[in-house]
Amino acid sequence: MKKLLVGCVVLSFAIMVAGSFLAGCGSSSATAPVTVTSSPLTVTQQPTPYTGANYGYNCNGIDNALSSVTIYAEAVTVLGTCKTYSLSLHVGSAGTGNVELFVFNDSAHSPNNLMDYGILSSPVPNQWNTVPLNAVSLSSGVYWIGLHAVNNNLHVNNSTTTLDFFDISAPAYNNPPISPMPAGGSVFSSSYGFGMILDTTF
Repeated sequence: MKKLLVGCVVLSFAIMVAGSFLAGCGSSSATAPVTVTSSPLTVTQQPTPYTGANYGYNCNGIDNALSSVTIYAEAVTVLGTCKTYSLSLHVGSAGTGNVELFVFNDSAHSPNNLMDYGILSSPVPNQWNTVPLNAVSLSSGVYWIGLHAVNNNLHVNNSTTTLDFFDISAPAYNNPPISPMPAGGSVFSSSYGFGMILDTTF
């Protein structure tokens, strides 16, 4: 009888502990910004209502000025069929004038044909700037996300990782972006890319 009582007490205690543990494991439905900390600057990617994946690069606090006579792009690998939703660029310490943000497909590991683009008309320094895209269908594979600025006032923050980077001397700013991409550009591994993110939907 004593063994039975002891067993019941132990079983009741186990059930009570398990219940307390499970009660603390509920998930919250609240949506919070995703904060990326990389010395010397904390960068917050603003939440957006995309339902797919995002592709691109976060950034650190190193400021870099870009040239208006150069087109810049960096390679991303899309992992499944999706549609373009938006492009976000982390603008650095300065930025004025229009900036084209674009997505090109790939040929021989270089940007080839324009897939989608948007115009960032009023860059806001020291934060993520987002432009909507046009729901263009993408299949899995390599794409190039990048920019062309109308003047030399645009600064960006370098990416936090080494990536495949493309640049090419370009004619004057053109809307829409030049397509196909002109020949003669350079592709190289670089730790001086910029913070840029492609958001997608299914």
